[in-house]
Amino acid sequence: MSRRVTLTLSMSSSNTVSTKNEANSNDIRMLPDNATRQEFENHQSLYLTDGNVILTASSATRPNSFTVFRVHQSLLSRHSSILKEMLADTDVLEEHDGVPCIHMSDLEEELECLLKYIYGDLTLPLRRLAPSILTTVSHLLKLSSKYSIPTIRKQLIPRLEQDWPPTLFHWDTLELEISGLLSLWSDDPLPSYFDDYLPEPASALRLGFECAVPSILPSAFYHLNRLGVFQDRARKREDPENLSRKSLEKRNADWNRLASSDLISLMKGQHHLKYTAKEMVFDEPRLYDLSTHYHTLRGLTNTGRNRGESEKKKEKQLCAIDAQWEFWAQVKDDWEANSNDVLRYLNDRVNTVQTRSEICPSCRTDIQKALKHMRQEIWTKLPFYFDLAKRESLT
Repeated sequence: MSRRVTLTLSMSSSNTVSTKNEANSNDIRMLPDNATRQEFENHQSLYLTDGNVILTASSATRPNSFTVFRVHQSLLSRHSSILKEMLADTDVLEEHDGVPCIHMSDLEEELECLLKYIYGDLTLPLRRLAPSILTTVSHLLKLSSKYSIPTIRKQLIPRLEQDWPPTLFHWDTLELEISGLLSLWSDDPLPSYFDDYLPEPASALRLGFECAVPSILPSAFYHLNRLGVFQDRARKREDPENLSRKSLEKRNADWNRLASSDLISLMKGQHHLKYTAKEMVFDEPRLYDLSTHYHTLRGLTNTGRNRGESEKKKEKQLCAIDAQWEFWAQVKDDWEANSNDVLRYLNDRVNTVQTRSEICPSCRTDIQKALKHMRQEIWTKLPFYFDLAKRESLT
């Protein structure tokens, strides 16, 4: 049951407080100029009549309005040692509706999320890539750190990592899943924005910094690296010319959510992925090792009844070292043009090397292993490329 109460807080020397039911507006006395009026409204589902403690929280959208939560002290104390300490001495607390009352510094929606989670009334989106999860999770993570509730972090962080994977294997798996979603979306005769089915990277990045979840930052930054600054969610939706299917399927970001430090980190990462990563993976000793394998294309040997014919055939089918050098030179030349998504570029090269019939199967396998190793090295270096270690030490 929701009940709205108006409290008149007089700022005069008597400092009196009067409580009136809003339904009977005639009972509310006129306020002096130096008084403030505050509205306290009971929460619809979290004002429990058998609760023995009241928490109030201010509204972010309604000035001088507060929501009243009546809950159970024992349940709060069991989840949080900090809340337990706050509620330890109820004798010194003011009362509201006959029970001790604490005015919390948290916003109404934040405290509501925490209490619903504690009471088991909050169901998080279980589907991977659900865009709506970030707001709820940010409230919970913020208060779980503030009130020392580690169980919340243990449950929520793995859920976030499903959308922003900390490993290359899970990143590749997620990319395949998104490609499948795009195929299904493309079959829709009246599609909406494809972004509506996916989490937004700038919001995830801000959550990672503000709620101390560093494991999601590398993939969030890498995804932002793939987008141009004109791939902006808000601007795209304001422009009626962006309603073509090609425009609707593009990934975008809420760039205005980023802090200036985020943009600096992003620019550093773009530079490193374009130049530093290229220098790292194309070191000469490794490339020479990969290019000096001599194999026949069909595994012919120089033994046999007609030795001369076998040698002649073998010479024609010797694995072409020049073809290997040409392949690697092409990868190197195209690197900078593909540095916005070099992981996808190298993965594509893993597949295309199979079509090079002038390179023997053994060498093609070696090249594929080298490309996969390059991808893993780049992934491992993402925290360095985006300057995350330094930023995490400052937060």
